[in-house]
Amino acid sequence: KYIVENLKRDNQKNSVEIISIKINSKYSKKILAKNTVGSTTDYQARAVTKFEINKNEIIEELIVDEKFNYQKISDSYEEKSYEQTIKKNLASSISQKLILRLSTTK
Repeated sequence: KYIVENLKRDNQKNSVEIISIKINSKYSKKILAKNTVGSTTDYQARAVTKFEINKNEIIEELIVDEKFNYQKISDSYEEKSYEQTIKKNLASSISQKLILRLSTTK
């Protein structure tokens, strides 16, 4: 969702070239550490995105794997909000890597 929004925002309207992109993205959140009581203290957010790029009838694949480690926040509302920010930041990074790849391929 965030990746598509970023790509739409960065879309160049005056470009004559048509590029077809299929996107398959998976997000996961895993526990990295617990304290002595067994409560979670650290997480890792991970987004793996596979792009299938069809440019001038040439199909190319790009896989981008982004990770971000963070500490648990005691307030669950704040933590959910922070996780949404992390997702947006991961999507932005992934989108920029795709845009860079597209700009360097002929």
